[in-house]
Amino acid sequence: MKKVLGVIIGIVAVLWIALKIFGKYDSNNVLYNQASFEIYLDIKNLDINKYFRMTKDTFDIQKHKIVCLLPVEVQGFKPTSTLVRSDLNNIDCNVTIKNSRLIDYEPYELKGSNFTFMIVNKNASTQLLDSPLGKKLILSQKRINHTYSKGKINRLVLSENGFNEHCK
Repeated sequence: MKKVLGVIIGIVAVLWIALKIFGKYDSNNVLYNQASFEIYLDIKNLDINKYFRMTKDTFDIQKHKIVCLLPVEVQGFKPTSTLVRSDLNNIDCNVTIKNSRLIDYEPYELKGSNFTFMIVNKNASTQLLDSPLGKKLILSQKRINHTYSKGKINRLVLSENGFNEHCK
């Protein structure tokens, strides 16, 4: 009876340790089949009006924002779009999922490799952009095909040289 109880306690202890280790790993890293995205814009070296084929001086950073529709299809509360950031100096290649506001997407949510960049008014809701009502809020859009990596945070920068990975 003591041997059986000892074996059960040993198995429970091993399982508890394994769950703690995996839980720690899972909360800090993107798993091998997941992907996470941070999108940036090199605003100093990219003429946004020319790139999005708008007339000169149409884009105003005070009145407009750039949103990127990610190549994902989600059910529930995960967002399908993200605001494009312009703070290239603040990119931290060592930050983990746990220490950021990033969302990791499961393999069944990742669909294709088309990123759609849209210029919208600053007060426009990003949740409406997929709806017919939201289409009226879009000033310009451009679709870019880019193969992203799974198992990591994809920190992608849109510049005059194209759409590239910042942290390799």
